Amino acid sequence: RDEPTNRVLSGVSMASMVTVLRQLGQLAQLSAEVFGGLLDEASRGAEQLEGLRDRLGRATGALTRVDDALTAASAVEVVTICASRENLEFRSSATELSALFTPASRPAEVSAAFEAAQPPPALHLLDHFLLSAPPPPAEAFQPPCASGGGGGASGGGGGGGGGG
Repeated sequence: RDEPTNRVLSGVSMASMVTVLRQLGQLAQLSAEVFGGLLDEASRGAEQLEGLRDRLGRATGALTRVDDALTAASAVEVVTICASRENLEFRSSATELSALFTPASRPAEVSAAFEAAQPPPALHLLDHFLLSAPPPPAEAFQPPCASGGGGGASGGGGGGGGGG
């Protein structure tokens, strides 16, 4: 009598194990579909970040060369360059396709900061000062530590001093 009961229990136990294994197989298949898509998306994001890192490296190199050139330029040359570039606005020729930081994708905190920020001042109101006054002398753009006597070439990297 115990033997048939054990067989029935054994059969029920085996059937439930087969059911659990079948459910685990379905779960594995569904998770592969779900997480496979996430893996592809994460890979694309990593590629975009790598591209941005490369672009940032190139921009940093270019800005270093510009900084070196501005450091080597005299104050008069810097004033002349700035005065000759009136109303020049940078416009990128590239179209942003990633939508990483568009108004629709901004975090709420950043959007709130944008809304709370005051608009920039109207700089065109200062144009009559530039147009009516002659360019300031080079001494006006010397850092305070260089105004003592030796000249501007050994006085520093052009980081202080001018107006702005």
